[in-house]
Amino acid sequence: MTIKKYFSEKIEHLPRQVRLLVICACSVAMIGLFITSQTNAVALANTGNTPIQQPSSLSTMPAYPLKLAADPTVRYLVDQNNQPFFIVGEAAWALIGQVSLEDAQLYLDDLAARGFNTVITTLVEGYYADNAPANFYGTPPYLPANAFASPNEAYFAHADAVINYAATKGILVILSPNYLGCCNDGWRAVLENQTSLQDAAAFGTFVGTRYRTFPNLLYAWGNDMNPDNTNVRDKIEAMATAAKAADPNHLHTFHGSPESSTWEVQNLYNYPWLDFNSVYSYNPVQGEVAANYDPDNNLTTPPPMPLFLFEGHYENDWNNRPALITRRQGYVAVLTGASGYAYGNNPIWHMNGHPDWNTTDWHLHLNDEGRADMTHFQALFASRPWTQLVPDLNDALVTNNKGTGESYSAAARTLDGNTALIYFPEAKTITVDMIQISGTTANVWWFNPRDGSAQAGAALPTTGSHLFTPPSNNDWLLVLDNAALNLPAPGSGLPASPTPTASPPVTNTPTPIATSNRSTPTKTKTPTPTPTGLSATNTPAPTATKTPTATATSRRSTLTPFPTPSPINPPPNTPTKTATSSTTPLPTATPPLTATPPPTTTPRPTRTPNTFIPQTPWIIANWPKSLTLPNHQC
Repeated sequence: MTIKKYFSEKIEHLPRQVRLLVICACSVAMIGLFITSQTNAVALANTGNTPIQQPSSLSTMPAYPLKLAADPTVRYLVDQNNQPFFIVGEAAWALIGQVSLEDAQLYLDDLAARGFNTVITTLVEGYYADNAPANFYGTPPYLPANAFASPNEAYFAHADAVINYAATKGILVILSPNYLGCCNDGWRAVLENQTSLQDAAAFGTFVGTRYRTFPNLLYAWGNDMNPDNTNVRDKIEAMATAAKAADPNHLHTFHGSPESSTWEVQNLYNYPWLDFNSVYSYNPVQGEVAANYDPDNNLTTPPPMPLFLFEGHYENDWNNRPALITRRQGYVAVLTGASGYAYGNNPIWHMNGHPDWNTTDWHLHLNDEGRADMTHFQALFASRPWTQLVPDLNDALVTNNKGTGESYSAAARTLDGNTALIYFPEAKTITVDMIQISGTTANVWWFNPRDGSAQAGAALPTTGSHLFTPPSNNDWLLVLDNAALNLPAPGSGLPASPTPTASPPVTNTPTPIATSNRSTPTKTKTPTPTPTGLSATNTPAPTATKTPTATATSRRSTLTPFPTPSPINPPPNTPTKTATSSTTPLPTATPPLTATPPPTTTPRPTRTPNTFIPQTPWIIANWPKSLTLPNHQC
């Protein structure tokens, strides 16, 4: 039976007017699908890119907006269905200010296809754009210029279009309302010298009112600067407080100077509107991440906020950093306690809007090695219960030759001991205490972070110590699993992180959202001694007050000394190790395995939520009506 005949029989009983409406609606839908497919094909052809298969673990879009988990001890954010959200991000600071809507859509299509779920961008780009502060179309953000309290509707309509398109791809937008900058490359001077406290608050109210119904948002204030004087500090406070009052639906963080974090900024300046922790470090990231994950040098106090690595080195940045650097930052950050990582690339972060930096067409860098490696990064952590990982900061798992600095082998083990992950940034031999792995036998895998493949090694008994050396001189991940679970190869996308069990089911009514109800203790942050890697003792670490760096010399700023991970108490009931050792056999072919469901988590206490009021349908309702597009889009 033809489609036309089938369709005719199905609607012939309807009144003529209804039949006409149905036919018109279907025709419009078919035309739209055809135009979309042709546009995407042309865009991909123009950039020389080919479509990329979407990773299976991201096939279901998160239920935005994100919120804090009911359990204040967890280290990650959750969506409205209480599913943990693992941040796989990229910095595209100039996405709204520098490029056309067509190019923004092309970029976001590519981002989603590679498995990224987050983009960091600036709402009002004041420097890194050809027409800054005007956008690609020459539309300024404020009328008159630099008047924070007089936003230009046409400019923000374009921003709306970009954010809404990201939502259709399931992408979270970490939005910097106005990048302040470190070195005359942002809005700091205007905020300090030309903006009153009242106008700063008016801008915050405008931002919060406009974007409170856009689900796929988080706010990031500051940006490459710490609020180191009362003038700028009070105006940031006015903007963010007003934005949060107008928009109680979204979470807020602070992106400060290098070698600092949101938690440190909150401790120094007592900003009550901060909800989650962004770490910023150009030094080997284990120092700053560990200090924020475990500020008290023990496992008895949970992280003061969920944290992720907001920024480190970018691929091809000011020292022409290679892909190994960006890979290492991501794996080390997560295995030291972060709930994700935002990759960066020069020139993608400024999209050719930087007057002095890489002028190569940013489209040509969409396939750069480090960026492609993020697909494997996402797949690896999707294949194991990442929400249960506890960093091996006490050297109970890796007992020898863990290393320091850029040679540091970050490691983590799940709470139940069923999986351990160890990152090798280089070829070396380390000692692993096999008693830390549950069960009687451990399956051994070598995961290649450069191509996403996994090699199976011979199973080993979970007794004594064992020496491991990676298959080649490149970076690798060693994955040790309880053999009784028969888990699939790492990077296969299964199983996903376990689903929390204590959360109420989602209905079609407005969904409650928790924002900043997490109580954040005020603590003195202490740097930690360099681990010897020789034993897993419980020697208390010496403490000293650490003050975050307040200034920097550029957006890719200079480096300062870093703290290294500290000894903390080992897991309870750790058996006494036997003094035996052996050598890892050469990897063999990967055997077929079947997955078993991951263990469930402990029910969580409840937390009083705020209310998220969705706009329906929010994407269509918020689409800009006044946006002028190039003629060839019509």
